[in-house]
Amino acid sequence: MKIRGNRISVLGLGVSGYYAAVLAKEHGADVFVSELAVNETILNRKQSLDGKGIKVELSKHSPEYCFNCDFAVASPGIPVNGGIIAEIEKTGIRVISEIEFANHFCSSKIIAITGTNGKSTTCELLKMIFDSAGMDVDAGGNLGKPLSQMVIEKEDREYMIVEVSSFQLERTFDFNPFVAAILNLEPDHLDRYENEKEYYSAKARLFGMQKTGHRIFRSIDEKKIGKSIIKGGAKCLRVGDGSTKDSIFEKNGRIHLLSGEKRETVIRLSALKLKGKHNIENIMFASGISLLCGVDGSLVEAVLPKFAGLRHRNEFVAEIAGVDYIDDSKATNVAALKSSLESVSGGVILIAGGLWKKDNFAEIGKTIKEKVKKCFLMGKDAQVIKGQLKDVCPAENVKTLPRAVKKAAEAASEGDTVLLSPGCASFDMFSGYAERGEKFCEEVMKLKKGGAL
Repeated sequence: MKIRGNRISVLGLGVSGYYAAVLAKEHGADVFVSELAVNETILNRKQSLDGKGIKVELSKHSPEYCFNCDFAVASPGIPVNGGIIAEIEKTGIRVISEIEFANHFCSSKIIAITGTNGKSTTCELLKMIFDSAGMDVDAGGNLGKPLSQMVIEKEDREYMIVEVSSFQLERTFDFNPFVAAILNLEPDHLDRYENEKEYYSAKARLFGMQKTGHRIFRSIDEKKIGKSIIKGGAKCLRVGDGSTKDSIFEKNGRIHLLSGEKRETVIRLSALKLKGKHNIENIMFASGISLLCGVDGSLVEAVLPKFAGLRHRNEFVAEIAGVDYIDDSKATNVAALKSSLESVSGGVILIAGGLWKKDNFAEIGKTIKEKVKKCFLMGKDAQVIKGQLKDVCPAENVKTLPRAVKKAAEAASEGDTVLLSPGCASFDMFSGYAERGEKFCEEVMKLKKGGAL
């Protein structure tokens, strides 16, 4: 993409918008940034961009900054249906996503991983394997470091591992990663999309521009995206199905890779720290991609048992009076909550709720009924969720997370698990799932030390 001398509008001054603006400026563009919010973080970013000669407006989307351009780059947090993006596109100006923009300046092979759940775990595990193999690799995207930032830091690594969300894929047109992986799909972000089909279609854009020699990894139970969207001759490997010649699957307690006539055993599952079906699937994806990219199977086998998982994702916090406390704050949708419950043995005292994404808790009612003894609901949409659970399990609304931990501890008996797995976003009460998880851990440790909550 040759942009020198072009006028480029960047919509949004989140971390993605900031680095997209810097990348555009470095390549000689005349850059305008437009942001509605005003807070300390935004002001600091504006000051930094001012120093680089990049024009920034706050508190509005003015015609001067948004419509007087050759094309616009949208941050993932800005919805595409209605609002400023729709207004710009009505004028005939093209709007692309930050990940689409950065991709044009990246000479590394990109491994892009999407799905409803498990993206971060798979990306982090893959990076750990590649690092152990001595490869020049970076990881980011939705994981935390925008692709624009990764390209600015070094554009020509062996591989860039990029976690991609549906929001990031919405305005992609030429994004064609060397490896594209879709882990799973369940209804999510229905507070942003009209329906789950629209959400699935955004995910499907990951496969739309791949070329001959590229690879796709798909779960065997992934029927929500048809073969018709796989274009350009990319080779598809099934994950979880040993009946096809190109697949990675589990059999007799081992993970196996079939590629043509070659069969390779990757690892014994008994050696893994991570448990649960969803984690085995993440490990199969990471193992298969690693082998495809030339990592020796013996190294993969040596690395996998060392991976303990991510913070706030089914993370054991403490055992108090025979009760386990587990932090799964990263479970921000109903499908993730279901996976978390399925990984716990014994009775569960569940702490859930927050900012509801309009998926239905009743859809996993059977799992909740089998596992959960009582549920404590917090956050903005606690009452909505309580209504969905009225015929499923006893549920009680609480105003704060500390109160929820205290009540859960009182309700738990020896052998039970107190599980924070909200099934909701956190932004009604916290800055993100990490802050929510840290607060849970803090309150649990107060319990452990015998302090008051």
